[in-house]
Amino acid sequence: MLSVGANSEIKNSKGGTPLVIAVEKGLCQLSKLLLEKGANKKVKNRKGQSLLFIAAEGGHAETVELLKKNQLTLSATEKDASVEKILKASESGDLAKFQILLSCGISINSKDSSNETVLHKAAGGGHTDIVKLLLEQKVSLQPQGGEDGKTPLFYACREKQLEAAQLLVAAGANARGTDEDGSAKYEALLALGRQVLKREESMKLQKSLTRGSTEFD
Repeated sequence: MLSVGANSEIKNSKGGTPLVIAVEKGLCQLSKLLLEKGANKKVKNRKGQSLLFIAAEGGHAETVELLKKNQLTLSATEKDASVEKILKASESGDLAKFQILLSCGISINSKDSSNETVLHKAAGGGHTDIVKLLLEQKVSLQPQGGEDGKTPLFYACREKQLEAAQLLVAAGANARGTDEDGSAKYEALLALGRQVLKREESMKLQKSLTRGSTEFD
């Protein structure tokens, strides 16, 4: 239809053009075709949201990359709105959504009104895939957040997230700093980790012995 002169800017009853609808649904190939045929890439939906914001909100990673290649970016207002979304993604462990928002230019050091950063939330939740991604991106390791100004390492220790805590320490987080409470929690967490490891090894040994005993019955 487009090749024979159909209007690519016609709107449906909800005010959406074919390109807006394609982006909303994550139809990357159709979006690409519409853009190649000259569809207005600066068009917004009825809420005043840009195409890139719509795609990111919908979790459409491939469409997001297509729009970025077409030099589309988030507005300052949309970036502010996306900070809350990346914080939620880090807290819930939604890696796919987190990666999309990072790719749209949202800061790895984003924080909420209490100064809790994405690293605080990911570490406290034990979302090690997000923690690893942040560490690869050289996130700030020692931000102070929450009412008591604690670090992400403290959050990981408080929530008994051993793997997240070890990742942070391996990356250079200070476990022996001025925060005596944090240091104590880290030591307690390591001790707990050792106990769990010993228990698991003991259980494996017991199972092995039981299996061996059964074979000789």
